[in-house]
Amino acid sequence: MAIRVLQVITSLGTGGAEMMLLKLLTQLHGSEFAFRVVCLKGLGSIGPRIQELGMPVLALGERGSLARRLSSTVRYVREFEPDVIHSWMYHANVAAHLIRVGIASGVPAIVSIRGALHAPSTEKPLLRAVRRIDARLSRFATRVLYNSSAVARQHERLGYDESKTLVIPNGFDVTSFAPDPAAGARFRAMHGIDPDEPLVGVVARYHPVKGHAVFAEAAARVLETFPSCRFALAGRGCEWTNPPLARLLRELGLEGRTVLLGDLPDPRPLYNALTVLVSPSLSESFPNAVGEALACGVPCVVTDVGDCAALVGDAGTVVPPRDAIALAEGIIGMLRWPAQAWQNAGERGRERIVREYSLARIGELYGALYRSVVERTVGAAV
Repeated sequence: MAIRVLQVITSLGTGGAEMMLLKLLTQLHGSEFAFRVVCLKGLGSIGPRIQELGMPVLALGERGSLARRLSSTVRYVREFEPDVIHSWMYHANVAAHLIRVGIASGVPAIVSIRGALHAPSTEKPLLRAVRRIDARLSRFATRVLYNSSAVARQHERLGYDESKTLVIPNGFDVTSFAPDPAAGARFRAMHGIDPDEPLVGVVARYHPVKGHAVFAEAAARVLETFPSCRFALAGRGCEWTNPPLARLLRELGLEGRTVLLGDLPDPRPLYNALTVLVSPSLSESFPNAVGEALACGVPCVVTDVGDCAALVGDAGTVVPPRDAIALAEGIIGMLRWPAQAWQNAGERGRERIVREYSLARIGELYGALYRSVVERTVGAAV
C-alpha cells in the first residue's frame, strides 16, 4: 500500500521551495508514494503543473470565507488519511501543526526551512512572529528539514529543535539541465551576442539580498579589463521597466552591454550561452541557479554564503559577499582562464552535480525519510 504524504506549502509561485516540491513530486510520481497538496494561497504557476501529474491540489486562497476554507481542509485531509505531513516554510509549518492536532492526530510531521536569514530585524513583524511560533512548535515535529547546513545552524540559534535537524540539499534534473552548445548558440544569436564575446550572467529575482547592486559595480570593473564582455540578468524584476535597476545600469555605463531577460520560464538556453554564472548574493541557502548552471557545464563565481562554496567545490571561484572588487577579480580571473581550464572546470562541476545532487539521489533521500518516519510511528504504536 502506498505511503500517503500530505504536502503543505504557503504558495505555489515560481520560488525555490515551490520548484523543489514540483521536482520532488515529479521524481516520486508513480512510485510507492501517494501525494496531495494543500496550498495556503492560490494555485499560482506551479499548482496546475502538479495537477497535470494527477495529484490533487487544494488552494485555500481560492476557497472564499475562512469557514469554507476550514471545512474544505477538514474534508480533504480526512478523505486522504495521510501517513505523513510534510510542510514547506514557516506559515505552512504552523498550518501543518494545526492540521496534525485538529484533523490528523498522531501523524508524523516533517517541517521544512529553506531560506537563509539575512537581516531579521528588517523583516515584517508578522513573519518574525510566525517564525517564533514555528520555532517553539518544532519540538513537536518528527523532523526539522533544511536544504542547507548553514540555514540549519541559523535557525537552531533562533530556537528550532536541533535534535530534530536533518539536511537534504536541493536536487537537480541532470538529464534536462545538461550541456547544449546549440541551444547556447541560438540564445546568443537571438540577443545579438557574438560567439566570441564573454557572457557573464546572474539568474535571481531582483531583491537587495540577491546582490544585483554589487554585481553591477563588479561588472563595470570587469569591462575595464574585458571591454567586449556582455552581461545577462534573468529573474523576476530584472527588466528595463524596473526603475532602480535600469537607473543603476545606466549610471555605471552598462546599459549597452547588458541584456535584461525577466522571469525566464526556461533558463537552460541562457545557462548554455554563458561563459560564467555569478551568484552575488549577500545571503543565501542553496541556490538552484548555481546547481543548474553547473549541471550545464558552466563554471561559477559565488559569494561565500550559505552552502554555495560546498556546492561549487573546485568548479569555480568563491569570494566574500558585499565586496564588488573581490567579485570583479573573481570574474576577471575566470575569464582569463585558457579554454581548456574553463572546459575542465565545467566538466568537474557537472560531474559533481550528477554524483552528489542529482534529483534521483535526492528523491531517494526523501523517500527514505518518509519511510523512516512512518516505520517509527508504526513501531511506537505496537
